[in-house]
Amino acid sequence: MLEYLNEIVAFLQTVPWYLVLVTAFFITILENIFPPSPSDSVIIFTGTLVGIGTVGLFPLLIVTTAGSILGFAVMFYLGRYLGHRIIKSKRIPFINEENIKKPNKWITKYGYVIIALNRFLSGTRGVVSLLAGMAELNPTYTISLAGVSALIWNFILIYLGVVLGENWRRAEKYLEAYERFILPAVILILLLVIIKFVVSYVLKKRKEKSAT
Repeated sequence: MLEYLNEIVAFLQTVPWYLVLVTAFFITILENIFPPSPSDSVIIFTGTLVGIGTVGLFPLLIVTTAGSILGFAVMFYLGRYLGHRIIKSKRIPFINEENIKKPNKWITKYGYVIIALNRFLSGTRGVVSLLAGMAELNPTYTISLAGVSALIWNFILIYLGVVLGENWRRAEKYLEAYERFILPAVILILLLVIIKFVVSYVLKKRKEKSAT
């Protein structure tokens, strides 16, 4: 993975702005279809190119988000029409019954909430989009939520690159810390919010019922 990252970074340092955009677009597509990939690190690096004026922030944010949405949509529709066959065939190494257990549990319980957090769940993005299709979630709503999630996440990554500049590799340590500590905390907080909402809703219904 590191070798591929170094090759992509070396390439991006020598090409004009439009090839930076094309590369960023395709790597964000492929991340969803053929994970794992170094897409997050590449996006952070392209942020350094924004900082020195090689490419604009807005065009870069648009193409990376478009790539993320397209990649998500491809996996979503694969899941919708071929998901069960893909899992049973075992032809794709990262998609098997063992690997989909946890994401499938999330999708079953929390549905659109998981889609909204899709880009923040590093390592499960391709699987989540596939399972969302298999669960036959509403395509328009699902892909729209995935797009918003991608927009926010990609902006964070690009901004990290702009801020860190030549020290952009330090961001990888932040991502590791995020995955190890912050991500579980975010999920826990989210679950507590959902539980509180459900409990409040149930108590409200019971109170209304008793009042009648």
